Amino acid sequence: MRKFKYCILLIVAAIACLTACKKNNDVVATVDNTRLSVINATTDPINIYLNGTRQNSTSGIYTGGSTGYLTIAAGTETFAFKHNFNNVDFSNTDTLFTLPLTLPYVAPVTVSDITTSYAYSLFVTGNTRSDTFLTKDTLTANSSSLPEMRFINAAPTVPNLQIKLDGTVLFTSNAYKSVSTFQTLASSGDKVITVINTATGGTIYTTTVSLTSSSIYTLVALGTLKGTGTSAFRVGLLTNQ
Repeated sequence: MRKFKYCILLIVAAIACLTACKKNNDVVATVDNTRLSVINATTDPINIYLNGTRQNSTSGIYTGGSTGYLTIAAGTETFAFKHNFNNVDFSNTDTLFTLPLTLPYVAPVTVSDITTSYAYSLFVTGNTRSDTFLTKDTLTANSSSLPEMRFINAAPTVPNLQIKLDGTVLFTSNAYKSVSTFQTLASSGDKVITVINTATGGTIYTTTVSLTSSSIYTLVALGTLKGTGTSAFRVGLLTNQ
């Protein structure tokens, strides 16, 4: 009888050992990653959090700035946005808003040795969820020496805009939250950007930008026409690639 019980114990131990080995050898599911850039078109620095962890640098995303492309797990995640913490009066500790985003993974495509990759850009223009919009960025490796540019109007109260590059119309009648396609420019170097109010035909902003060969840029309008300081109207240039 003791021998029988001993055999039973051996069998149970063997099964437990096999089960433990199987658990240890389970294949860990791989998670595809995608890329997300957050652009701050509000008047104050902001921070982006995922699962309680800040995704941007400790200084916050300044007005008109971006995180650059962050590596994020593809799928649906809920992000939280906050202002910078104020060490003087201990304010701005609360979450401004949360935002669920679905960011599918799209594999790069290579045709004739030219690779196209995909990423996302999130533009934050205010302190509520409705003040955001997401773009899917199609980034093709630029085999020429010419820069590319798109225009995005992230200025909520500004009328439709027209963009001229060195006096030639490049983007026309762009309303708030509109996103143009990437346009190949004629040359690199210093370029004069002129912003036109399409309702009046008047120039509301002029600046000079320096464009590098083979680079891909996003030109962003932000602010208000009568604003001052960080709320003043302007356009900023971001580098996508």
